[in-house]
Amino acid sequence: MIGVVGHSAHSSVQRPAHHPDQGLLLDYATGAMAEPSALVIASHLAWCPDCREVIRCLERVGGEFLDQAEQQPVSMACFSRVMARLNEELYLQPPPVLELRSLHSDSGTNGIAELPQPLRSYLYAIAGDDLGTPLTALPWKRYLGGIDEVNLIVSKRHSAAVRVKLTRIRAGLAAPRHTHTGTELTVVLAGGFRDELGSYRRGDVLYHDGSVDHQPVADAEQDCLCLSVLDAPLRLTGPIGRLINPFLRF
Repeated sequence: MIGVVGHSAHSSVQRPAHHPDQGLLLDYATGAMAEPSALVIASHLAWCPDCREVIRCLERVGGEFLDQAEQQPVSMACFSRVMARLNEELYLQPPPVLELRSLHSDSGTNGIAELPQPLRSYLYAIAGDDLGTPLTALPWKRYLGGIDEVNLIVSKRHSAAVRVKLTRIRAGLAAPRHTHTGTELTVVLAGGFRDELGSYRRGDVLYHDGSVDHQPVADAEQDCLCLSVLDAPLRLTGPIGRLINPFLRF
Protein backbone atom coordinates (compact mmCIF):
# COMPACT_ATOMS: atom_id res chain seq x y z
CA MET A 1 0.00 0.00 0.00
CA ILE A 2 1.30 3.48 -0.86
CA GLY A 3 1.35 5.63 2.23
CA VAL A 4 -0.66 5.45 5.41
CA VAL A 5 -3.32 7.76 6.69
CA GLY A 6 -1.81 11.07 7.61
CA HIS A 7 -2.66 14.35 9.23
CA SER A 8 -5.86 16.36 9.03
CA ALA A 9 -4.25 19.78 8.86
CA HIS A 10 -5.39 22.46 6.41
CA SER A 11 -9.00 21.83 7.44
CA SER A 12 -9.92 25.16 5.84
CA VAL A 13 -9.14 23.74 2.40
CA GLN A 14 -12.29 22.71 0.55
CA ARG A 15 -12.86 18.97 0.85
CA PRO A 16 -13.35 16.77 -2.21
CA ALA A 17 -16.95 16.14 -3.27
CA HIS A 18 -16.35 12.93 -5.25
CA HIS A 19 -14.82 9.94 -3.44
CA PRO A 20 -13.66 6.36 -4.18
CA ASP A 21 -16.35 3.78 -3.46
CA GLN A 22 -16.15 1.47 -0.45
CA GLY A 23 -14.71 -1.37 -2.54
CA LEU A 24 -11.76 0.73 -3.68
CA LEU A 25 -11.09 1.99 -0.15
CA LEU A 26 -11.21 -1.57 1.18
CA ASP A 27 -8.72 -2.76 -1.45
CA TYR A 28 -6.42 0.13 -0.55
CA ALA A 29 -6.66 -0.46 3.20
CA THR A 30 -5.93 -4.19 2.89
CA GLY A 31 -3.05 -3.73 0.45
CA ALA A 32 -4.91 -5.65 -2.26
CA MET A 33 -4.85 -2.70 -4.68
CA ALA A 34 -2.21 -2.57 -7.43
CA GLU A 35 0.37 0.19 -7.04
CA PRO A 36 -0.82 2.41 -9.94
CA SER A 37 -4.39 2.62 -8.60
CA ALA A 38 -3.11 2.96 -5.02
CA LEU A 39 -1.20 6.06 -6.14
CA VAL A 40 -4.47 7.68 -7.26
CA ILE A 41 -6.23 6.80 -3.99
CA ALA A 42 -3.27 7.97 -1.88
CA SER A 43 -3.31 11.33 -3.69
CA HIS A 44 -7.02 11.69 -2.93
CA LEU A 45 -6.46 10.83 0.74
CA ALA A 46 -3.99 13.71 1.05
CA TRP A 47 -6.96 16.08 0.66
CA CYS A 48 -9.81 14.02 2.10
CA PRO A 49 -10.11 13.62 5.90
CA ASP A 50 -13.42 11.77 5.45
CA CYS A 51 -11.85 8.95 3.44
CA ARG A 52 -8.83 8.90 5.75
CA GLU A 53 -11.21 8.16 8.60
CA VAL A 54 -12.81 5.34 6.60
CA ILE A 55 -9.35 3.87 6.03
CA ARG A 56 -8.63 4.10 9.77
CA CYS A 57 -11.84 2.20 10.55
CA LEU A 58 -11.06 -0.50 7.99
CA GLU A 59 -7.54 -0.89 9.35
CA ARG A 60 -8.87 -1.19 12.91
CA VAL A 61 -11.29 -3.91 11.84
CA GLY A 62 -8.49 -5.70 9.99
CA GLY A 63 -6.29 -5.44 13.07
CA GLU A 64 -8.97 -7.04 15.23
CA PHE A 65 -9.25 -9.95 12.79
CA LEU A 66 -5.49 -10.41 12.89
CA ASP A 67 -5.51 -10.40 16.70
CA GLN A 68 -8.05 -13.22 16.68
CA ALA A 69 -6.33 -15.26 13.97
CA GLU A 70 -3.99 -18.13 14.73
CA GLN A 71 -0.40 -16.89 14.73
CA GLN A 72 1.91 -18.13 11.99
CA PRO A 73 5.72 -17.96 11.92
CA VAL A 74 7.15 -15.11 9.81
CA SER A 75 10.36 -15.48 7.83
CA MET A 76 13.20 -13.02 8.39
CA ALA A 77 12.97 -11.94 4.74
CA CYS A 78 9.31 -11.00 5.15
CA PHE A 79 10.06 -9.21 8.44
CA SER A 80 12.85 -7.21 6.77
CA ARG A 81 10.54 -6.10 3.95
CA VAL A 82 7.91 -4.91 6.42
CA MET A 83 10.47 -2.96 8.47
CA ALA A 84 11.84 -1.35 5.31
CA ARG A 85 8.36 -0.09 4.43
CA LEU A 86 7.90 1.32 7.93
CA ASN A 87 11.09 3.33 7.55
CA GLU A 88 9.87 5.05 4.39
CA GLU A 89 8.31 8.52 4.37
CA LEU A 90 4.71 7.29 4.39
CA TYR A 91 2.59 9.96 6.08
CA LEU A 92 0.23 11.84 3.82
CA GLN A 93 0.07 15.56 4.48
CA PRO A 94 -2.39 17.82 2.68
CA PRO A 95 -0.35 19.62 -0.01
CA PRO A 96 -0.67 23.38 -0.51
CA VAL A 97 -3.15 24.69 -3.04
CA LEU A 98 -1.56 24.52 -6.49
CA GLU A 99 -2.51 27.60 -8.52
CA LEU A 100 -1.86 26.05 -11.92
CA ARG A 101 -2.37 28.97 -14.28
CA SER A 102 -0.42 27.52 -17.19
CA LEU A 103 2.34 25.00 -17.61
CA HIS A 104 3.94 27.39 -20.08
CA SER A 105 4.61 29.77 -17.20
CA ASP A 106 7.60 28.83 -15.07
CA SER A 107 6.73 31.27 -12.28
CA GLY A 108 7.89 29.03 -9.45
CA THR A 109 4.35 28.47 -8.15
CA ASN A 110 3.73 25.35 -10.25
CA GLY A 111 6.21 23.07 -8.52
CA ILE A 112 6.23 19.34 -7.99
CA ALA A 113 6.56 20.01 -4.24
CA GLU A 114 2.98 21.34 -4.24
CA LEU A 115 1.52 17.96 -5.25
CA PRO A 116 0.65 15.12 -2.82
CA GLN A 117 3.71 13.43 -1.32
CA PRO A 118 2.91 9.92 -2.68
CA LEU A 119 3.02 11.31 -6.23
CA ARG A 120 6.05 13.56 -5.80
CA SER A 121 8.57 10.74 -5.49
CA TYR A 122 7.56 9.33 -8.89
CA LEU A 123 7.82 12.76 -10.52
CA TYR A 124 11.21 13.48 -8.97
CA ALA A 125 12.43 10.23 -10.52
CA ILE A 126 11.64 11.78 -13.91
CA ALA A 127 12.54 15.43 -13.43
CA GLY A 128 15.21 15.36 -10.70
CA ASP A 129 15.04 15.24 -6.91
CA ASP A 130 14.80 18.94 -6.16
CA LEU A 131 12.11 20.60 -4.05
CA GLY A 132 12.13 23.53 -6.46
CA THR A 133 11.60 21.42 -9.58
CA PRO A 134 8.78 22.98 -11.66
CA LEU A 135 6.14 20.97 -13.46
CA THR A 136 7.52 22.38 -16.71
CA ALA A 137 10.59 20.14 -16.18
CA LEU A 138 8.50 17.03 -16.82
CA PRO A 139 8.64 15.48 -20.32
CA TRP A 140 5.24 16.72 -21.51
CA LYS A 141 3.99 15.51 -24.88
CA ARG A 142 1.11 16.90 -26.89
CA TYR A 143 -1.80 14.47 -27.08
CA LEU A 144 -4.64 16.22 -28.88
CA GLY A 145 -5.62 19.87 -29.15
CA GLY A 146 -5.01 21.61 -25.84
CA ILE A 147 -4.05 18.44 -23.97
CA ASP A 148 -0.55 17.49 -22.80
CA GLU A 149 0.47 14.24 -21.09
CA VAL A 150 3.33 12.67 -19.14
CA ASN A 151 3.55 8.89 -18.81
CA LEU A 152 4.69 7.48 -15.45
CA ILE A 153 6.20 4.13 -14.51
CA VAL A 154 5.29 3.52 -10.88
CA SER A 155 7.12 0.24 -10.13
CA LYS A 156 9.14 -2.57 -11.65
CA ARG A 157 5.96 -4.66 -11.50
CA HIS A 158 4.03 -2.02 -13.44
CA SER A 159 2.34 -3.90 -16.27
CA ALA A 160 2.57 -2.56 -19.80
CA ALA A 161 -1.18 -3.21 -20.01
CA VAL A 162 -1.76 -0.39 -17.49
CA ARG A 163 -1.05 3.22 -18.34
CA VAL A 164 -0.39 5.83 -15.63
CA LYS A 165 -0.33 9.43 -16.79
CA LEU A 166 -0.52 13.08 -15.84
CA THR A 167 -2.91 14.97 -18.09
CA ARG A 168 -3.12 18.74 -18.45
CA ILE A 169 -6.13 20.35 -20.16
CA ARG A 170 -5.54 24.00 -20.90
CA ALA A 171 -7.88 26.49 -19.24
CA GLY A 172 -11.26 26.77 -20.95
CA LEU A 173 -10.55 24.06 -23.52
CA ALA A 174 -12.34 20.75 -24.02
CA ALA A 175 -10.90 17.26 -24.27
CA PRO A 176 -12.17 15.15 -27.18
CA ARG A 177 -15.47 13.38 -26.56
CA HIS A 178 -14.69 9.77 -25.66
CA THR A 179 -15.73 6.57 -23.95
CA HIS A 180 -13.61 3.81 -22.39
CA THR A 181 -12.78 0.36 -23.70
CA GLY A 182 -11.66 -0.55 -20.16
CA THR A 183 -11.62 1.40 -16.90
CA GLU A 184 -10.10 4.72 -15.88
CA LEU A 185 -9.42 5.87 -12.30
CA THR A 186 -8.64 9.59 -12.04
CA VAL A 187 -7.92 12.17 -9.34
CA VAL A 188 -7.93 15.92 -9.98
CA LEU A 189 -4.67 17.50 -8.77
CA ALA A 190 -5.22 21.16 -9.66
CA GLY A 191 -7.85 23.30 -11.31
CA GLY A 192 -11.06 21.58 -12.30
CA PHE A 193 -13.32 20.50 -15.13
CA ARG A 194 -16.92 19.73 -15.90
CA ASP A 195 -18.64 17.18 -18.10
CA GLU A 196 -22.09 15.69 -18.60
CA LEU A 197 -21.92 14.02 -15.19
CA GLY A 198 -20.92 16.97 -13.00
CA SER A 199 -18.14 19.30 -11.89
CA TYR A 200 -14.84 18.15 -10.40
CA ARG A 201 -12.22 20.01 -8.36
CA ARG A 202 -8.95 19.31 -6.56
CA GLY A 203 -8.99 15.93 -4.79
CA ASP A 204 -12.09 14.58 -6.55
CA VAL A 205 -11.91 10.97 -7.77
CA LEU A 206 -13.65 9.58 -10.85
CA TYR A 207 -14.06 5.96 -11.96
CA HIS A 208 -15.25 5.49 -15.54
CA ASP A 209 -15.89 2.51 -17.80
CA GLY A 210 -17.56 1.87 -21.14
CA SER A 211 -20.93 3.06 -19.85
CA VAL A 212 -19.65 6.66 -19.82
CA ASP A 213 -19.43 8.84 -22.94
CA HIS A 214 -18.33 12.35 -22.01
CA GLN A 215 -16.36 15.45 -22.94
CA PRO A 216 -14.39 17.08 -20.08
CA VAL A 217 -14.05 20.88 -20.31
CA ALA A 218 -11.41 22.61 -18.14
CA ASP A 219 -12.46 25.55 -15.98
CA ALA A 220 -11.73 28.91 -17.54
CA GLU A 221 -9.68 30.22 -14.60
CA GLN A 222 -6.71 27.84 -14.83
CA ASP A 223 -5.37 24.68 -16.40
CA CYS A 224 -6.70 21.37 -15.10
CA LEU A 225 -4.16 18.74 -13.98
CA CYS A 226 -5.18 15.11 -13.39
CA LEU A 227 -3.54 11.79 -12.53
CA SER A 228 -5.14 8.78 -14.26
CA VAL A 229 -4.73 5.02 -14.45
CA LEU A 230 -6.15 3.25 -17.51
CA ASP A 231 -6.19 -0.47 -18.30
CA ALA A 232 -7.31 -0.05 -21.94
CA PRO A 233 -7.32 2.69 -24.59
CA LEU A 234 -9.86 5.48 -24.78
CA ARG A 235 -12.18 5.45 -27.79
CA LEU A 236 -13.01 8.83 -29.31
CA THR A 237 -16.70 9.15 -30.16
CA GLY A 238 -17.01 12.55 -31.83
CA PRO A 239 -17.34 12.82 -35.64
CA ILE A 240 -13.65 13.67 -36.09
CA GLY A 241 -12.54 11.46 -33.22
CA ARG A 242 -13.80 8.33 -34.95
CA LEU A 243 -11.42 9.09 -37.82
CA ILE A 244 -8.49 9.59 -35.41
CA ASN A 245 -9.02 6.40 -33.37
CA PRO A 246 -6.93 4.11 -35.65
CA PHE A 247 -3.89 6.38 -35.18
CA LEU A 248 -4.00 6.62 -31.39
CA ARG A 249 -1.55 4.55 -29.34
CA PHE A 250 -2.12 3.27 -25.83
